[in-house]
Amino acid sequence: MSCTCSTPRGQQRFCPVLGYLALGALVLVDMRQLARSYSVIGELEKRAIPYAIAINQFPNAPDQQAAQSREAMDLPEDAPLVMRDARDRTSSKQALIGLATYLLASPPPEPDQ
Repeated sequence: MSCTCSTPRGQQRFCPVLGYLALGALVLVDMRQLARSYSVIGELEKRAIPYAIAINQFPNAPDQQAAQSREAMDLPEDAPLVMRDARDRTSSKQALIGLATYLLASPPPEPDQ
């Protein structure tokens, strides 16, 4: 199986495992390049893989709140969204904890037919 993802350089290598190994995904979004996240989110939704969004807060990125970001990305209400700083270990850990909490609270996926 192959998958086409528009991701930062070098990250396409993760796309083929989406259907086989992923229980969920943490999508790191740069609001300066928001459109690049749409194909990845679409691929996750197509494959019914639960995901959380982590908006990386870069120094010169647009200053948006979570509600504005959720609206801009047209995210489902149940999809977790966290603001984070990739340079901060604690912030990154909290984003992963948010995804794990979401996965544990979600119903198990339907088996493939």
